[in-house]
Amino acid sequence: MAARPNSEEGDSLPKVLSSTQPMPQTPPATIKAEVPERLLAQMQVLVEAGWFHDMNDLVIEALRRLVDTHRPDLMEHFVRKDVEWGLGGEE
Repeated sequence: MAARPNSEEGDSLPKVLSSTQPMPQTPPATIKAEVPERLLAQMQVLVEAGWFHDMNDLVIEALRRLVDTHRPDLMEHFVRKDVEWGLGGEE
């Protein structure tokens, strides 16, 4: 299986997905989403409890955490580990 190129060889990941780079200051975009009522209620509790300034801050933090934990390089690493384990390579 071919190794994934590292950043010196021309990493194919967009810079926006790199957690080592600060997020660029760009004008905000608007996202429309349908949220299940139960999830919305849980979000409102967090805002009302003071964990977040407002719903917008909560959504931005949630999206940031999702992107940080689902970076393609990390996902590829864990998929490879699962395949190795499935093939009997590691226990």
